[in-house]
Amino acid sequence: MSKKKQEIAHPIDVLVGMRIKEFRVRNDKSQKSLGDDIGLTFQQVQKYESGKNRVSASILFEIAKALKTPVAQFFNNSEQILNSLGLGAGILADGAESTYFADDKVVMQYFTQLRDPKVKASVVALLKSLAEV
Repeated sequence: MSKKKQEIAHPIDVLVGMRIKEFRVRNDKSQKSLGDDIGLTFQQVQKYESGKNRVSASILFEIAKALKTPVAQFFNNSEQILNSLGLGAGILADGAESTYFADDKVVMQYFTQLRDPKVKASVVALLKSLAEV
């Protein structure tokens, strides 16, 4: 018997999940409320927000509609954010090779759980300074 290789979430999937949560909170919606709006369980919304499950284009469209947010907003500044975390490296460029590792997923998961924008900015600044060492 072979064990199924654990998949590592793509940083864009994690970032989209982070944005779903951001826009949901801005719209003062619970995960249950958003799930009800689009015909999903709150558990599924939770999985999307954490980056554990990849959001299909059609579901993202429905989420955007429910949150009254253009789909493009879920990708706004994506490359800058990923680069600031050391995950970008041209990840959105045509034909660009991207490399990321399990540690990147862990960093993104914890980063998405930070609520205070000042703390997030401090973490980004710390990561930048560490990367320059």
